[in-house]
Amino acid sequence: MEIIEKLRGNIAEINSVFQNIKSKIIEKGVEVDSELKPIDYSRKIEDVHEAGKKAEYEAFWDSSADNSNWAGRFAGSCWNATTFKPNYNLTLTGTCSYCFYHNAAEIDLVDYLEKNDLTMNTSAMSNSNNLFTYSCFTRLGEIDMSGAPTANSTFAYMHSLHTIEKLIVSEALTFSSTFYDCPALVKLIVEGVIGQNGLNFRYSPKLSKESLTSIINALSTTTSGLTVTLSKTAVNKAFETSEGANDG
Repeated sequence: MEIIEKLRGNIAEINSVFQNIKSKIIEKGVEVDSELKPIDYSRKIEDVHEAGKKAEYEAFWDSSADNSNWAGRFAGSCWNATTFKPNYNLTLTGTCSYCFYHNAAEIDLVDYLEKNDLTMNTSAMSNSNNLFTYSCFTRLGEIDMSGAPTANSTFAYMHSLHTIEKLIVSEALTFSSTFYDCPALVKLIVEGVIGQNGLNFRYSPKLSKESLTSIINALSTTTSGLTVTLSKTAVNKAFETSEGANDG
């Protein structure tokens, strides 16, 4: 009888321990079945670990959401498709130079933002120099540079970039190596007026007819001697007299 009582006591103690573990697991945000068996507790350890990582991830992004300093914020190859996952709207303000410099996330930024119900607004930038230089994004949405005075190397060396849905410019905006070495660029729709020389697309031989027309139509009609440089390959392909003629 004494042995039975000891066994009952041990079982009660073990049950109490498991109930305590269960409560701790629940506190970490992990769902636990009401009839969880002892053998299942070990399987919940990894869930607790993942819940902890998720909490740290959210705390990290939440802590930087209100930071007004955008200069170099996401610069560096440490930001890639795994680590670059902001959970707040990207409302770039003030000096935003080098914000995404060398960012290694080869992703469709438009798609990422849409899937996470986020937006990106660049209309309040006062400096867009080297904004995306060397970054690996494949598609950008609306990039408003009308409030910035210069666009020095803004998109330079973006070797994976194929689309900018809309580029908003102002007549006073000056360009220097803005699209230097962007070989994959196909779509670029310009809104606003190009009033300064220095815009050079010679390194973008894949630009579509729609894009080239958009660039040309944006040229100021009041600025004398205004020019932009286009890729001969892109022009020949876009404005050819017949398919394959390349005589545009």
